[in-house]
Amino acid sequence: MPVPDMTHPDDGLVSDDSRRESEELAFVRHQLDRLADARSISVLAPRDTVRYLELCEKERWLLERRRREGLVGRERGPGGLRVATTKVPPHTRSVLHHCFVTRPSPSASRALAILDFLAAHPTESFTLSELARELEINVASTHAVLGAMTEAGYLVRHPSHKTYRLGPSTMAIGHAALVSHPVIGVARHQMQMLAEETGLECLAAAPFEMELVAVARFGPSSGHTPLIEVGQRLPLVPPLGTMYLAWSSPERIEAWLRRAPDHSKQTTRHYRNVLESARTLGYSVGLSVEGKQAAIGSVEGDPAVLDIEPARHHRVSYIAASTFDERGDVSLVLALGAFGEPLTVEEIESFAHRLRDTAVLITAKVHGKQPDGRNRPV
Repeated sequence: MPVPDMTHPDDGLVSDDSRRESEELAFVRHQLDRLADARSISVLAPRDTVRYLELCEKERWLLERRRREGLVGRERGPGGLRVATTKVPPHTRSVLHHCFVTRPSPSASRALAILDFLAAHPTESFTLSELARELEINVASTHAVLGAMTEAGYLVRHPSHKTYRLGPSTMAIGHAALVSHPVIGVARHQMQMLAEETGLECLAAAPFEMELVAVARFGPSSGHTPLIEVGQRLPLVPPLGTMYLAWSSPERIEAWLRRAPDHSKQTTRHYRNVLESARTLGYSVGLSVEGKQAAIGSVEGDPAVLDIEPARHHRVSYIAASTFDERGDVSLVLALGAFGEPLTVEEIESFAHRLRDTAVLITAKVHGKQPDGRNRPV
């Protein structure tokens, strides 16, 4: 089909179809920007990820149509003749490249959303309609993806209940992931011993971009709400992520600080103090204050002393420490939780030192490198 001979924008004439497509593209981009803004403060739910990628696909289609039809300009060629040339502004080139090269297809996104959802609910099975409703994917698309994943062994379908759960192919991937990331296998053994010794919940999370992904958990499973379920993702929003960001680049730290709900100078100064204390002590402590997590910094002028009132008992939300790889980068963040009773400062420090020493031991067993200035176990 020949490309329509559309008037160059400089001629002042724009077709109704072109105007409608421009308005539709502007609306799609508005929706994408809205989701991207939400992504800066919280993790996109699987259903939002699917919606985001569907919008990306529509944006890609509109841009390609405009490239073929609407952005074909005409310039003066030799002898005064006008010749067709494709004029793609730099911004459009960037968006086209991002759509064609870096954005996965909606089908792939749906499959990943299903895997993430089932990984976060490993003991449960779900019907087609339940998955479609939870992930906000239309039933036809869900049915097609589930069929392909079941045929490949990534899912198993119950013959009578018609429910789906993770299949044997995911076990092979999980085993391969443990081989590729030996620190997780080492950490699991040490975490189990630590949980048994302390009677506390012990969690390991791996940093990924500006998220933490829970990869292992040991300890009591009843009588309290777990810190996080294995497979869940948490956004790195202050105070979460202290033990990862403490050794990150200044640019990443600034990006993390911008995610804080409160951008006041006092709050920013407090979180910088928390990071400095974490680097010095090798652990961080969060208290439960009025139902919210509050990261504890150090006393002014001494990053090795936490700013906690010594005469009181404190409700501890978490204690966290980091393991490191051979480059000195954070490989895992370990956390202790499920503290039943309020603790004294001495008890808090005892648990913190025990967790830090476990992190140091894991780092040594995988031939990791402790960053400069990090305390060693005593």
